[in-house]
This record gives sequence, C-alpha cells and structure tokens, in this order.
Amino acid sequence: ERKYIWSHAPADLEKAIGLFAQARDADPGCALAYLGRGDGYQHRFVYEGRDPAALRLMNENYRRAYDISPDRAETNIGVAWAAYFVEDMDQAYAYLKKAGDLDPSSLYVLTEVGAFLQSVGVLERSVEYFTRVVKAGGATADVFWLRAWSYEQMGFYESALADYDKMIELEPTDFGSRCQRARVLILMRRYDAAASELAIAETFSPGHPLVGAVRALLAAGRGDKKAALAALGPSLPPGPSVRRTYYVSRVYAALGMKTEAIDNIEYAIG
Repeated sequence: ERKYIWSHAPADLEKAIGLFAQARDADPGCALAYLGRGDGYQHRFVYEGRDPAALRLMNENYRRAYDISPDRAETNIGVAWAAYFVEDMDQAYAYLKKAGDLDPSSLYVLTEVGAFLQSVGVLERSVEYFTRVVKAGGATADVFWLRAWSYEQMGFYESALADYDKMIELEPTDFGSRCQRARVLILMRRYDAAASELAIAETFSPGHPLVGAVRALLAAGRGDKKAALAALGPSLPPGPSVRRTYYVSRVYAALGMKTEAIDNIEYAIG
C-alpha cells in the first residue's frame, strides 16, 4: 500500500488490495484486513478517477471492519473517512475523536487524523499531528510528504523543502519526491535548482505526466509561455483524474491566463 502512495501505479494498488483479500480469507474475523481493503479502495477512488464502485467498496470494507471491532481505534478511522466522503463532518469528527480516545499514541491514528485535518484545511494542526508521528518513531517518507505538503500550503517553503529532502534520503530513487522538491524550489524562484531536480526525476520515470506538469510550472515561472503550455499536454482535461489541475490552473495564472485558470479550477471542483 505504501508503495502505491509513491508510484500511483494501478498494478501496485491492485496487488495491495489482493494481499489484504488474502489476509481476509485467511482470517475472516480480522478487522484490519477489511480496513486495509477499505484504504485500498479509498486510494482507487481518490487517485484513479472517482469511480463510484470504488467508493461503495471502500464503505463496505470500512463498515465491516468497524462491525467486527467497533472499539478498535483504527476501525473508527475507517468509518470517519466514510463519513467525510459524504460530507457528514459531525460523524467524521465523532469517530476521529473516539479513535484518539481509544488509542492516543497510535501512529496510524495520529497520521490519519493529521491527514483529515489537512483535507479540511486545518493545516497548522495537521503539522502538529505529523510532527508527533515523527517524534514517536514514525519518520517514514509518506509522513514527511504529508507534513511538507501542509508546510507548502502555509507558505513555509524552507520547512517544506527540509521535509522533501528527508523524503529523498529515505526514497532516493522515487521520482515523485524529486518532483515535489522541484515544485517548492520553483515557488522559491530557484529555477536552476528545480531544473536539476526535474532532470533527475526524468531519469527515474521518463515521460511521466507529473514531471511534465512540474516542468510546465517551471517554464511558466521563467515566462516561457510556449514551453509551459506544451509541457501541460498530458495534464489537461478531460481525463480520468483532476488531480493535476492543481498545476494546470497555476500555470495559467502565472502566464496571466486568468479566465483559463478559473475555468480549470471550476472543472476540478465539478
């Protein structure tokens, strides 16, 4: 599952879901096997096109995990996410609080609560939770990625850069970490350093659309409209995912194409 977070390769997610299914089949009363499948289907819904079937399977597995073990902290996290996706925030908050009360030191609970707070825009508190995970020994690359993203959205670019550097120490051959670091360098207007990071990312994953999206942002920062629009190609809608509209709208805005930027944001929200 963690590998998929880095790769976003559908085959990796399929393998993760399959392994959790094996665990479930070996022990049908194992709540965590169902929780893992719920997480897998959540990833499929979020990262692979908002498929209603994936959302349904996410809910079914989270609910089954909770029914098996309602007083386990992790299963309360699952049903909290299920409530989040139907915008029932009161229920989501209640389940998250219960999870924290049941196991306040759980790294899984702390990470997921931090991710939830990040999702609803409470960035300062999300950083607090991710920092607690790091200090408690959970300093994995994905936790640094989550904390760096919050720092970046708050405008604390140096702090974000430091966490992206830690990601690269832990996952030196991961192209996504290089792209994340390059994006922050662009926001800091350190364009040559960003270009170097993108060159490394390209060697790890040639032609990946994410590399192109960051390259478009770099070209826009340098004022090269033609290169920026050309690099955006694979990220332009319509497509199976709207996640890279984050780059598309930023590139348009940097190029002064305000109408296109707003239209793209509205498309993503829809």
